[in-house]
Amino acid sequence: MSGRSSQGEPSAVARELPSKLFFRIGEVAGLVGVEPHVLRYWEREFRSIRPTKSAKGQRVYSRRDVENLLRVRDLLYRDGFTIAGAKKRLARGPTAEAGSAEGSDVDEASAVPASGVEMAVEMAVESEPDGSEGWGPHDPEPSVREKLTALRSEVEAFLAELEPPVG
Repeated sequence: MSGRSSQGEPSAVARELPSKLFFRIGEVAGLVGVEPHVLRYWEREFRSIRPTKSAKGQRVYSRRDVENLLRVRDLLYRDGFTIAGAKKRLARGPTAEAGSAEGSDVDEASAVPASGVEMAVEMAVESEPDGSEGWGPHDPEPSVREKLTALRSEVEAFLAELEPPVG
């Protein structure tokens, strides 16, 4: 993706970014509006996001990485796609991204709105014991939801201990 519309104008994504080529993880987290641990999770899930490492071992994101992260954020949070649905949408290319989840030809199972414990539930249901791919609406039992919420809190606390705040 070049960050330009079909008329050659900068896309809305490109206009949101400061005019620089490389960004540190704290800057990217601020631009995208998510915590750094979410960026690291998305790196594992989406092949189009591949930051390099600096000499000091810090992640360095290219402008293209940041544009891809903004697309992922929009697909997940604005359009309500699951991780699997967002992967499918991104694999289709730029023309597929032009439409939103409503009125597009994306199967409805890929556009399930995310719940409050979105990432934990997403990871828990992506691989079902029955062999299905885990796409589609899932409403875990209340006890499962409580366990996932508690687990998420523990993971966030652990990550907070590992990384000092960026800024």
